[in-house]
Amino acid sequence: MNKLMERTGRHFEFGYPHFNSGINYNWPDEAEDYFAMLKEKKEELAPILLKRLTGYIVEFRIRTYMPPYPHIQRGTTGLVLHLGDGGRWISLGREIGAWFLSEHNLDAYAERAACLNIGSDTLEFLDDSILAPRVSVEKGEYRKYIIKYPLPKGMKTIDNPRLNQETVTHLAELVNWAGTKLVVEEGMQRLEYKSGAITIKEGMCEGRGFEKWDNPRASWVMSKLMSLC
Repeated sequence: MNKLMERTGRHFEFGYPHFNSGINYNWPDEAEDYFAMLKEKKEELAPILLKRLTGYIVEFRIRTYMPPYPHIQRGTTGLVLHLGDGGRWISLGREIGAWFLSEHNLDAYAERAACLNIGSDTLEFLDDSILAPRVSVEKGEYRKYIIKYPLPKGMKTIDNPRLNQETVTHLAELVNWAGTKLVVEEGMQRLEYKSGAITIKEGMCEGRGFEKWDNPRASWVMSKLMSLC
């Protein structure tokens, strides 16, 4: 990476990634031929992703056997990272449209969170100008995650009239978050739910306090909010 270049968020033209109901991760746009870059750099990328996945297994307390997992397979154009028994793996390569990341039998939300991070690791490796979405475990609370979506460069909050209580109520209904409220203050927007909050300020959309399966639901809601950027 060029040390003089600061990573920033990028607008995802085909929808922002999330890990609700599986995994959804597209390349951000078609400005670069990311598929060609992945094919060219997969040998260099493979050991980096393997090390990162090993770290995520520990961080997210993913149930598996170490060794032999995780291990990696190299294909002609992409990679497959095997996470555990039962046919659990993460695939990187050409999917439908701009999708480049898919999962197989990752039924636990912790596994899907790790999968999303692998997608972000891949994207940031291929493009050193991007700061990609991330999931991490809140210290001392392994069922609670910190979910971060960097806003596109130059944006501090989401300046879009469609970010209103009506939109928030509609999104909340789709994930069974009854009673979710939108709070707007100077330089800050926040969605408040009984078990957590999504705060948008200073160029970051951040989810905190959600537990268990509300974590992937939060990532879906955040991906929809980010589409308003």
